[in-house]
Amino acid sequence: MLISSLCEFYNKVLTKKVDFIPEGYCSEIVHYRVYLSDDGKVDDIISLEYVSSIDDSIKGRMVKHVNRIFPFPSESTHVTVNVPERRPDYLFGLEFKDGRLQNTKRAVKKFFAFRKFTMEFFGEARNNPLIDAYCRFAENWDPSEETQNPYLTGIGKDFNKVYFEFVRSADIENFLQDDGDLKRLWDRHCEMSDDENIVGTCSVYGEKMPIARIHDKIRTSGGYRSGNKLVCVNNISAVSYGMTKGYGASVSVKAMKEYTYALNYLLHNKEYNFKVGRMTYVYFTLSDDTKKEYFYQNLFDLLLKSKREDSKPVNIAGSHHSEKNVMGFISRVFQKLRLGEYPGVNILDAESVEYCVFGMVIPNDCSRISVRFMERNSFGKILDNVERYYADFGGYEAPSFSRMGYELTPPILRSGNEVGFDPGFSEAMMTAMLEGVRFPYKLLYSVILRVRIDQNAEKRGQTKFNDTRDGMIVAYLNRNYLCKENKLGMSLDMSNRNPAYLCGRLFAVLERIQERANCGTDFDKSIVDMYFSSACMNPSSELTKLYLLSTKHKAKLSKADKVFFDKILDEIFEGFSGGFPSKLTLEEQGEFIVGYRHQIQKFFEKKEEIDLSGEEG
Repeated sequence: MLISSLCEFYNKVLTKKVDFIPEGYCSEIVHYRVYLSDDGKVDDIISLEYVSSIDDSIKGRMVKHVNRIFPFPSESTHVTVNVPERRPDYLFGLEFKDGRLQNTKRAVKKFFAFRKFTMEFFGEARNNPLIDAYCRFAENWDPSEETQNPYLTGIGKDFNKVYFEFVRSADIENFLQDDGDLKRLWDRHCEMSDDENIVGTCSVYGEKMPIARIHDKIRTSGGYRSGNKLVCVNNISAVSYGMTKGYGASVSVKAMKEYTYALNYLLHNKEYNFKVGRMTYVYFTLSDDTKKEYFYQNLFDLLLKSKREDSKPVNIAGSHHSEKNVMGFISRVFQKLRLGEYPGVNILDAESVEYCVFGMVIPNDCSRISVRFMERNSFGKILDNVERYYADFGGYEAPSFSRMGYELTPPILRSGNEVGFDPGFSEAMMTAMLEGVRFPYKLLYSVILRVRIDQNAEKRGQTKFNDTRDGMIVAYLNRNYLCKENKLGMSLDMSNRNPAYLCGRLFAVLERIQERANCGTDFDKSIVDMYFSSACMNPSSELTKLYLLSTKHKAKLSKADKVFFDKILDEIFEGFSGGFPSKLTLEEQGEFIVGYRHQIQKFFEKKEEIDLSGEEG
């Protein structure tokens, strides 16, 4: 499914891009243009450099040359000549050496290889005027007589490094590398180089085609420098029905070239991928409409990278996005999409647009790429699930996967600002986002473990509570545990009468009473440092003890503070019908933490938003 999706991306999207370079071709810079007469003589050689104005803050102006698309030579070791040739030593049999042009033995040997190959390769296309002029040039040029050629000597010391293109003086609009006959000859030459491949039914196209024996390599960060392979068989245990190498996959040469080109393109363009730890996620739209592809790709890129440090401001359909108000921007995007008001897209169209996301990882000491996760669905359904994912955070900003990994990693194991968690965890989180399934249990377990163990010691890079951890707990509980009408948000919910939530609120009040009672006095440890972890698991014993302790603290408070805290305590105790719970499940511990955080944040709201006097009105 993945290979067929990549082939579809190649044919629907890549072939329509301005920077698309077909398989078997490459982009190279051309420095000079050679004008040939019909009998193959050099009429002129001109420089193609031009001056480009650039930012005034950079020195002066920049000299540039022209980019052209050329066929590249076969990988066979006995073919060393390009089609068409553009290197000076092959074309002219000359090298710039010791301050002058010389017909060295090495250069002359390359020139005769060029002449022989050109005669053989273009033999049947000599009726083409441009190709015939090029062949006549190869036949008639004599390196020994051209060491003083004024066109070549004028190039000077850069002669050995420049590239050339050819055109007829009588037809200066058509370049040799773009000639249709040359491209047909080159494509046929490439097909003939695959003559050792057997013919079979292609698993992608379902037709009888040459099957690829060896698949091209994929180059990605974290892999081998020479590249890794998505499909390969290099041990006898993987051989089936005598099909060795890549024959067992039954992928045609055509499909192999397409999917490897597409995957390399996706991995080398940041708007199509991002990395979490060792896992690389790749995502792309399968739309043959260029405008839709651009819009959906940029929108999904924004949703996935909304809090990544390397994400840049994005302009989507006229709306500028900055990092300062990510959630507000995303919320407005979803709202406008649902109302059909977002420029550039109709949400009904999103149901017909296919979207593909997959995660890949390179196992240790392995040359093969392992695909751990894949989701292909309509963009509309994926968008629904992504919207639900953001909504589950209850107003907290949904952190990047890397940020989650940082928060769930013990401080001693952290390096830098972010770390990535293991591929299995990352895969489970991405599945929850795109398919709308439950969050992994490890998410809640890990974040609660960190809250219970970590201390508030900023100098040592530790923190017990923050909005990211709060958001992860809220998201897990909203999706996996709580019913729809009891969803948690990011502010205090006075109507929430769940015992675990109330226990968390009570702990926050008791802590605040201790702080107010010891105002202006330093004390070594607060009740959070000493009792939070145990109270989170066994509230009955710990909260009873702390409540009795609070009576001593309250004796030190002002009358107004006593009234204020008594009102809050009375409101909390009304929710307990049978005393404090003796044990809390992991989900209830999450509610305890959220209740505690909500109550603490309520204490620190603006003064006019909370009645600190304890009086009515």
